[in-house]
Amino acid sequence: MNAPAPFKTPAQIADHFQISPGTVYANIHSGKWECTKLGDRIYRFSEAQVTAIEAGTNTQQRKTNKTRLRAALKAIA
Repeated sequence: MNAPAPFKTPAQIADHFQISPGTVYANIHSGKWECTKLGDRIYRFSEAQVTAIEAGTNTQQRKTNKTRLRAALKAIA
């Protein structure tokens, strides 16, 4: 009996959610879905990340340039 793989590929995620792999990559690159980046073009999803995507709570907190500017101004003030 094989144990389940600890990480899933974007293709497996696309199959799981019945969406195209392009949609998975679009969600990764837009920051909508968090995943583990193993290389330049190698992405994997842990079981916790898949569960968070299903629950709708898996979003990366990205800093915008405006947020960075405010932090920089606060630091020098």
